[in-house]
Amino acid sequence: MSPCRDTSLCHAAICVQTRQYRAKRASRAWHGTCFISIDPFYARRRPLFRPGRDSGITRPKRERSGRHPGCWRHRTMALLRTNTSETHIFHRHMLSVALLLLWIVCLVLTVERNTQAPLFVLHENSSRVTRLAQHDWRRASDWLAGRKYAVLTFDDGPYGQGVDEQILDVLRKHHAHAIFFVICNHLDKADPGLLSEFERSGHVIGNHSYDHLKLTKLSAPELHQQIEGCSERIAMATGHRPAYFRPPWGITSAVVKQAAESSGMQQVLWNANSQDSWQNKPEQILHWSLEQTEDESILLMHSKPTTVAVLDETLTKLEERGFEFVLPGQLSAERSYD
Repeated sequence: MSPCRDTSLCHAAICVQTRQYRAKRASRAWHGTCFISIDPFYARRRPLFRPGRDSGITRPKRERSGRHPGCWRHRTMALLRTNTSETHIFHRHMLSVALLLLWIVCLVLTVERNTQAPLFVLHENSSRVTRLAQHDWRRASDWLAGRKYAVLTFDDGPYGQGVDEQILDVLRKHHAHAIFFVICNHLDKADPGLLSEFERSGHVIGNHSYDHLKLTKLSAPELHQQIEGCSERIAMATGHRPAYFRPPWGITSAVVKQAAESSGMQQVLWNANSQDSWQNKPEQILHWSLEQTEDESILLMHSKPTTVAVLDETLTKLEERGFEFVLPGQLSAERSYD
């Protein structure tokens, strides 16, 4: 190549090339004697270019990074460069999977927050008993000791024929307390002192409506009579009004809940069912009672002969699992309420 005769023109070209080179160099990372492109798919190794010293302004030819196995950056970029399309597809699919998993987690958390009748629910969406705070020593001590808590509830009493007295005897044997949700029209055929006997034994009387009707189908005056009339009847027998209310069959609504709260009661549902309302085999009642009762459960049972037949065995097996039978009022002294 003949030397350039126009020195000024050659010098200007070198300056332009130098500025372009320095601009590109600013966007690249320095690694040893190599310039490494930030973009891994276009990474190359090339020696340092010095305008005017390397035979003019022509840049040396780039070499593939595969020729320099000693540099881990070159090996990584060479691997990525050989599978550019596959890598792009893999990254895109991984992002889609991550977003899908995040959506599923958010959905599960939302459903769990709105699930009806969680642990120790007193009514659908509020006023529920929760576990102790994470830093509360009582919760840790209960867990280490294997202690569990459950609330026993009996619906549709009094039954008569000595069934209620048998339930009292079994509960007394196990030093357990329960809530009896009574149907007030059953009191006409029961012992007048039965409710007082319940309370003297440490149990709680709850309102289960006057005639055990589907309250959501009643008019406002009829609903008031079913709830308020039963509370007045209980007050006549015990000297005070009940604090808890359970709608028949657990069928409730915002209107029914508001009517119970207007009468000074909290609505109590359940989250464990012995199935004794329709199951006539005592062994099946025992099975379902043990199967569904977990820590902080509200166990639904009924004042029936089939329930009494396995009540002693049920409580014995639950006690062997570490359960203690308490009332919401007793539990509040140890645990916090929301």
